[in-house]
Amino acid sequence: MQAQGSSSDRSSVIMVAAGPRDERAQALVQALRQAGLSVVFAETVHIAARASETAACVAVLRHDTWKTQAVAMLMRARPDCLLPVLAEPMDLPRGPWSGPAISLVDDAGAGEQQVIQALRDYLQARPQPAVPGRRANPVTIDRLLASKNFRRRWRTGPIITAILLLLI
Repeated sequence: MQAQGSSSDRSSVIMVAAGPRDERAQALVQALRQAGLSVVFAETVHIAARASETAACVAVLRHDTWKTQAVAMLMRARPDCLLPVLAEPMDLPRGPWSGPAISLVDDAGAGEQQVIQALRDYLQARPQPAVPGRRANPVTIDRLLASKNFRRRWRTGPIITAILLLLI
């Protein structure tokens, strides 16, 4: 996965998926990079398979290419933020979209700015990913078993005692 932009942190990388050799998608990727966003262009299924590692995803849709493997893999990954971008007039297919479709048909420049603004808004509003290894009290199996056994003994203790007293 090759990202270009202001940060190499994968948690702030934007993935753009489109059909092969999609010129509108390539222009959108360049606009996103010029806006200072780290972008990966997923033309192949191998790159799109890593969608869960990115902060947000954009699917550039056309009539003939919206069912390509890269776009399908991106939709199947169900990222937290998946923006649909229409490169030509069409009805928006059903999918796990995060918002309404943004059109590049009438005014590509305005559409690109809408995508940039939507992505920036999402990146600012999303919760920061947890840093692994910084938990104060890591949950272990031993701790879970100990706490469950303790609670079980504490709750059933009075009942067992009452039954034993009744039998004696």
